[in-house]
Amino acid sequence: MAGTIFLEDIDFRTMAKGFLGKHTIDAAFGQFRDILYYVGRQRGVYIAEVDHRGTSQTCPNCRIEVTKELSDRWHSCPECKYEVDRDIASAQEICNRGYEQLSTQGLWGKEIGCQVGLSGAFCLDKWRRAAMSNSDVGSLHRNL
Repeated sequence: MAGTIFLEDIDFRTMAKGFLGKHTIDAAFGQFRDILYYVGRQRGVYIAEVDHRGTSQTCPNCRIEVTKELSDRWHSCPECKYEVDRDIASAQEICNRGYEQLSTQGLWGKEIGCQVGLSGAFCLDKWRRAAMSNSDVGSLHRNL
């Protein structure tokens, strides 16, 4: 969906206290997020944060929890047989959570999912999609 960006609500101050603290601070993730919000406001892009917990452990297709080790780089759901790279599955779950947030804010009356285009990513054709007419979309512009 054009004009919409969803981010995980990661607390970078907590990350900075960990093993790679200096590297986390040097990467300036928090500053990137601030710049993204600023540019989004300037261009009329809706930006929202979603709960970061469990995004890589949840199947984006059937929404059940699929426990994985950090070394497991492939998402394979035993329930719905959906398979995709773990990072792509996590991005799809972030997208799902963002759309759920929008529907609970009253902007949409139903949950939707749409394909996420990631450069260099695997084919996402299997990911679930729900058709939606333009009249159902509503306005995503919001004062942040």
